[in-house]
Amino acid sequence: MTKLSLISKQQPLAIKAHVSSALGSTGFKVMCATDLWGESDHALRKAMWLAEEMDAELLLLHVVDGETPLRISGRRAEHAHGALEWHVRRWPDFKPRPAISVRIGNPHRTISRVAQEWRADLIVLGSSRPRLMDRFLATTAERAAAEARCAVLVVNDGKPQAYRHVTIVAPSRGQAAALEQVMSKLEVLHASRRMDVRIGGRTVSLLRQPDCVIVTADRWPALSGLFRRSRASLLAQSKAMDLLIVPHRNVAVA
Repeated sequence: MTKLSLISKQQPLAIKAHVSSALGSTGFKVMCATDLWGESDHALRKAMWLAEEMDAELLLLHVVDGETPLRISGRRAEHAHGALEWHVRRWPDFKPRPAISVRIGNPHRTISRVAQEWRADLIVLGSSRPRLMDRFLATTAERAAAEARCAVLVVNDGKPQAYRHVTIVAPSRGQAAALEQVMSKLEVLHASRRMDVRIGGRTVSLLRQPDCVIVTADRWPALSGLFRRSRASLLAQSKAMDLLIVPHRNVAVA
């Protein structure tokens, strides 16, 4: 059943449009947050394929900027809901039907909040459009990984297939092993050909171009972004590969 309702401006969410999935509350959960721009198609395709391969629940989320006047936000929310429905219809064989949610608010905070409410195991995002403030602040993907406490996959390619060459970038062997363990839970992310591990140095230069790089999210991305660029921020600038950001708590090593 589809529900579209307007609520008070004093509430954190001005509009909520949500369609429940046919699946129950158990099993692996994949949430794809999309801004519905052209490049976000990559993330949608990858998320649909991942959910199908892993027999997982799928939630498609769009966040309308909360700074927009309420009347305009309502129209944008309805348009976004229709666009997401159109994307779902492009995959007629996908069963069961994905959940669809349209919210209004601050993008990265809303993505994190919805992921926590829905208890997502993996957030899939498209590569963000470059902004001037990205030079100083943490990316939406980094903040979502830290705040929602689940892995975030930033998609640039979107091909419906497992990765052929994965590179893990970690400051120590212990954290590299922890990241490899996290990857093992996502079977379709396994490199079908090879996997490299880079230990120690803070450099993020890669000798060979992988199709996916795995890194740890900073514990406090908003704070660290004011003083230095994290590995995730630097690697996210590359449009040639995907990036899996794992929350710090999942790679804590004794």
